[in-house]
Amino acid sequence: MNSISKVNLSDKKLTSLIHKNFGPHINILNVKENTQGWFNALYDICLDNDQKVFLKIAPPDHIPVLRYEQQLLITEIEVLELLANYPDIPSPKVLSIDFDREVIDSDYFIMESLPGESLSSCHQSFDIETLKNIERQKGRINRSLNKITGTNFGMYGKQHKKYQTWGEAFLEMVDNILADAYDFKAKLIWPQTDIRELFIQHKSLFDQVKVPSLVHWDLHDGNVMVNASGQITGIIDCDRALWGDASIEYYFNQIYPSSDDFYSGYGIDRPNSEDFIIKRQLYDLYLTLIFVTECESRKITDKDHRSWAKDCLSTQLKKLS
Repeated sequence: MNSISKVNLSDKKLTSLIHKNFGPHINILNVKENTQGWFNALYDICLDNDQKVFLKIAPPDHIPVLRYEQQLLITEIEVLELLANYPDIPSPKVLSIDFDREVIDSDYFIMESLPGESLSSCHQSFDIETLKNIERQKGRINRSLNKITGTNFGMYGKQHKKYQTWGEAFLEMVDNILADAYDFKAKLIWPQTDIRELFIQHKSLFDQVKVPSLVHWDLHDGNVMVNASGQITGIIDCDRALWGDASIEYYFNQIYPSSDDFYSGYGIDRPNSEDFIIKRQLYDLYLTLIFVTECESRKITDKDHRSWAKDCLSTQLKKLS
């Protein structure tokens, strides 16, 4: 997707980055910009030593970003290095990190390229039974990730404040996106004070969470890599990870509900308690606040996308009114 946060590099710059990180004897055979994401610039690169790598570049410092998006690249590197210790959570290996700004005026890192394609781009090529198996794999991997626990709640990166309770941490996340919406003049349909009150009214539900689980938070089908035989080869884009309530994971959302096979793989029945439904509606509301606000922060001009984001927010507000 086109976005003001993405850095466009010439072939000459790409070659310079590869030489710096792999040596002057290694050259690029083929390079393709990956256009699926909205935030970081992504390049799939084939090298002449038969190695395939993935280059990820943070936005330049002068590009305004949402508060939770600050230094996402650092978060992703830290999470990938953590996940490298968990073989049941397949993820790409970090190969090189460069924050010195010698070649380009942005931070970047290089990771191994995972085999296959994103599930969102290839799911139509699989039969029903294979898709069911993929769903169960997704559930098992998501459960394994959520079993990793921390000591405090909050966004994963060291740059973010941590809290003793999930209620405090999540309300800070809510306050931050409301502040972003104000800064970027995003229209949230309702007054901000009324939206915030919805979360305040149910803070006790968030405070019931006692253990900070590792949450990917952006684990949707676009970030699940699958090979031609239907095996998940890895999960990517963990830069929005946090320590919090596992039920804030994307696959628990009620906007696009997950399949029974996902829950089977995760090892639980589909949650249907009143407390869970209300809590998940609030998590979905928070997510749709981001949808609408990032339309302004990223200067998205696609009318269909902007309309979809607004409709998602409107639907969540109606559910909770």
